[in-house]
Amino acid sequence: MTKIWTGRLGFAGLVPLLALAGAARAERASAPDPVPLEQCKTADSGVTLDEVLVDGDVVTARGTYSVQNGDGALIEYRIEGDRYEAEFHPGASGTWSFDRPRQTCDHHALRVFVYPARHDEHGFSTICLTQGSSERGQYDIPCNPRGRIDGCAWTCGAGSSAACKGTCATSAFAGAPAYTPFYGVDGVWEADPGGAPGTAWSRELNCKRGQEVQFRVRDRFRVWSPVVRVLCGGQAKP
Repeated sequence: MTKIWTGRLGFAGLVPLLALAGAARAERASAPDPVPLEQCKTADSGVTLDEVLVDGDVVTARGTYSVQNGDGALIEYRIEGDRYEAEFHPGASGTWSFDRPRQTCDHHALRVFVYPARHDEHGFSTICLTQGSSERGQYDIPCNPRGRIDGCAWTCGAGSSAACKGTCATSAFAGAPAYTPFYGVDGVWEADPGGAPGTAWSRELNCKRGQEVQFRVRDRFRVWSPVVRVLCGGQAKP
């Protein structure tokens, strides 16, 4: 797989690639062209978009591609019509994946384009743009903040309602950072004692085994995240 360009770029971004191949052919005008553009008429392509996953403000998409009468594919990724990335994949079939961090919160549409490619023995390429195919997927980036309890380490006494002391790692995403974290035990809430907004924290908690430990954040616009929960000490024991 070869990256051709990344970032927002109009269709003109493909022109230098094709013009370079054309210029190289012009320099060897006396040599026959084994891949004339007319041969693109026999090429074909296919693409699948198998899954689109959202984790906070990061979208990951995966799928497959195939080409006929070609030996590679130019794969292009667009979000709302903006071209974010293009890459060359060798071979007549294979898989592709696309990761895009720091997406704005909203409803988004991703379209993946596959164009057949043909190469001659001199290494020159022809991209068959008119034989391209595409597939579309949709996803949502949440606009209100989200909190996570990433993990807790507990030390507890004996018994089903023994006292526990734990350290919980928490984090937040989406919404409008920075965030202020809040912790609760059975519905009694308090802000992080340090009071320093951020995106990740570590908090010591005291509770009884089986009590509900809760976490939520408030972003800079004072919008609350949903409450996430974990049991004090892990799963309650009889």
